[in-house]
Amino acid sequence: MDKEVLCQGLGLLQVPSVLPRDIEVLDLSENQLWRILALPLGFYTALRHLDLSFNEISFLQPGVFQALSHLEHLNLAHNRLALSTGGLGPLLHVMSLDLSGNSLYSGLMERLLGEAPALRTLVLAENSLTHLARQTFWGTPALERLDLHSNVLMDIEDGAFEALPHLTHLNLSRNSLTCISDFSLQHLRVLDLSCNSFEAFQ
Repeated sequence: MDKEVLCQGLGLLQVPSVLPRDIEVLDLSENQLWRILALPLGFYTALRHLDLSFNEISFLQPGVFQALSHLEHLNLAHNRLALSTGGLGPLLHVMSLDLSGNSLYSGLMERLLGEAPALRTLVLAENSLTHLARQTFWGTPALERLDLHSNVLMDIEDGAFEALPHLTHLNLSRNSLTCISDFSLQHLRVLDLSCNSFEAFQ
């Protein structure tokens, strides 16, 4: 059974340093965290699931997640990561990452994401992305599910999804796309293009 600590909605201003060191699940959602530092977070090296959603996080210390070598699920949804100057650092074992609702814009998102070779699920919904470049997803070659709904995407560069040969689910709904071209995604099973402004399919 998972060793779980639930600290949501406690008005915390920082990550607690007095929790059991062997916890595997830590929920710090709905607090008032504004920065995440390598310590005390790095004390909890057994963490597999970390929920930091619905905080005020605008500062991530470089390499803040590096000590968490077992981390598989990271939720940073609904924070202020658009104000962050650093990145998430290499996320070598993280399989699911939620960055929705952070006002992320094109260019910043690539810098923030970096290298995540094991990532299977990436949620980038409800941000401010306007453009996907060829190199946007180069650091996430294992991606299977990608959610980009409710951005303001107007342009997807040819080859933007070529780095994702395992992609099976792609949600591009509620964007501003007017034209879509052949993605050549052989394993794609679900493609949601609803609520766009399509004029042409190429």
